[in-house]
Amino acid sequence: MSNTNPLTISVAFYGKHGDLCRRFLTHLYRFTSPADFELRVGLNAVGVETTDFVKSATGEFGNIWVHSEPTNIYKSPLMAKLFNMKPIETDWVIWFDDDSYPYRGDWLTGLKLKMESHPEIDVWGNPFFTDADKAAVNFIQAASWYQGKPFNHVKPTGERSERPLLTFVEGGFWAAKTTVLTTLDWPDRRLVQHEEDYIFGEALRQNGFKIGRYKSGVRISDAVRRCPPDTPCSYESLSVPA
Repeated sequence: MSNTNPLTISVAFYGKHGDLCRRFLTHLYRFTSPADFELRVGLNAVGVETTDFVKSATGEFGNIWVHSEPTNIYKSPLMAKLFNMKPIETDWVIWFDDDSYPYRGDWLTGLKLKMESHPEIDVWGNPFFTDADKAAVNFIQAASWYQGKPFNHVKPTGERSERPLLTFVEGGFWAAKTTVLTTLDWPDRRLVQHEEDYIFGEALRQNGFKIGRYKSGVRISDAVRRCPPDTPCSYESLSVPA
């Protein structure tokens, strides 16, 4: 993969947290050449400070496309807009939550090397696994991407779980082949704010896509959780590294 075939990087900023926007944009452009990527920015009910940072970066670097929502439509609906309102013309899409960011100059070089040396891997990220309750199972089985593949009940340690196990990559940072996103029509339109990472993991498994481990040079979910008070932040089960 060369500079003539850049990647698409997408990020969603939420609320009046200009400090996170500044941190992400500063680190991204400090440690990544603008020639290596196209940036899609989603704004969910952001403050003036965030808007100003994004506007300034757009004028300075010129490789940014922005979509703004005046009210909070939540993470997954905004992700869907970033992926579908403008055709993606790169082979890979990298996703960042606004509390994740690169912190070393070799983060993208290392990721590209992984992509090139392991073409069988469809999604790169930081793997975890969790167990699924009945509601999650029903959600998965009703999905358009569900292929009827039996659920996994065996942990990476070999121990058996009574509940189905879902292996996934941490939602704050991942890289996926664009063909994977289009095949799955991801994100699932029923998703709103949380649970999208482990549901994505099962969608990948159901369709035979493979996950690889990569987070070198990237800090993931490095901020206090900021979900709106009426929106659950995380799944009730404990997610542990896979």
